[in-house]
Amino acid sequence: MTNTEVTRFPGVYQRTDSAVYWFALKAPADVSHHFSNQWAVRRSLKTRDLREANDKARALQAEWADKFAALRKADNPEKVTLNPALAGAVVAELRRWVLEADDNMRSYPEGPRGLLTREARHAAVQSATTTEGQRLATLLPPQVFSGLTIGPPKRPPTEHPEADPLGGLSDSEHAAVMRWNSAGAATAAIDMARRNLRGVLPLADAVAKSMGLAVDWTSPKGRAGLLECLKAYTHACSDAVRRDAGEVVHTPPPTTPDVTVQNAPQAAPASALKNDRGHTFRDAY
Repeated sequence: MTNTEVTRFPGVYQRTDSAVYWFALKAPADVSHHFSNQWAVRRSLKTRDLREANDKARALQAEWADKFAALRKADNPEKVTLNPALAGAVVAELRRWVLEADDNMRSYPEGPRGLLTREARHAAVQSATTTEGQRLATLLPPQVFSGLTIGPPKRPPTEHPEADPLGGLSDSEHAAVMRWNSAGAATAAIDMARRNLRGVLPLADAVAKSMGLAVDWTSPKGRAGLLECLKAYTHACSDAVRRDAGEVVHTPPPTTPDVTVQNAPQAAPASALKNDRGHTFRDAY
């Protein structure tokens, strides 16, 4: 059967400038505010075979159905009162977020390269605020000063070379990740020493909402749960630093609480709230 005799799966199309099939899916109206335009995804299916393209598109549609459901859940969290089991579920999921974000940072070069760009931009700003930089700024027009460099002339920026798929991070990328993790662990340690719960509050609240939960963190039980979140965050940051030294630290599986069970008098233990689906927190970076 030729491609012309196969019915295209909804969303599969061809571009005039491409020989392969593509897939496009519009964001549903109720979650469209999470996207910059009407499209949730538009991507190449990397195949000229329509049957293979249909299979890939079908899998993508199912994946995005899960993503849309997660967004609806986060947009409409259920108000809950924390109990030990529910707090434990949030704590476990927060730890997973931190470690999975670290996994993604090490697995995809865009993360470390973004850190290096951020550091270079910060260094440029710092250099411009030094005494010498301020003196030069008063003598030269802004457009000239912005182009000055200290030391030997640098080569013009080029595209990153194609990375070795088996080579992992470069020395500079690994060093950037180490600096990032070290700074995060230091900040978490200070917050832990001070019992500053505001530092971890945005992350804890985002994790709870992703689980469909709205928590009053200012209540006594909320503050107790937030302290446990801070402990988990501090430990996870330390674990990321241990990974920098080559230690093996496993990322735990997702935690999915049952709100009905959690609000019942006999709450399930936190360990019973975990599932075995094995999928990761996607698009962490």
